[in-house]
Amino acid sequence: MTTSGRDPLVTDHDQWLARTHHQVTVQGNNSGNIASGNRDVTQMAATQNQLAAIDIAEIMKAVVETAGSLGLTERDRDELVRTAESAQYELEAADPDAEQVKTLGSKVIRLLGRTAGTVLPVVLTKYLELKLGVEPGP
Repeated sequence: MTTSGRDPLVTDHDQWLARTHHQVTVQGNNSGNIASGNRDVTQMAATQNQLAAIDIAEIMKAVVETAGSLGLTERDRDELVRTAESAQYELEAADPDAEQVKTLGSKVIRLLGRTAGTVLPVVLTKYLELKLGVEPGP
């Protein structure tokens, strides 16, 4: 202990705030906050092409896996699967075309609207609308 009563090993918050701050850039895939709950960190995030590509790809995978249980006609089910797989293929490209992904995603949303009797398509639709940044349907 020092004579002031403070432990020298404990950082004094006021002194810390007065110091020069350094900017650290973290690059790579991230699906959440890096500094969650930290009051002394300013965090900014940017996405490439404004796409949440990993999330959208996961939704498309779920659509393909559940298409058979959604109560669609065979024709609609096949179209839903083809469209979702096309979106997955586009998302795997080195530089995915955001507009193409949005177009395919919107088509998936329309096809999910033809389902009945289960909450799954509603959940997939709402999550996809959120991640694509499209306006919710009626």
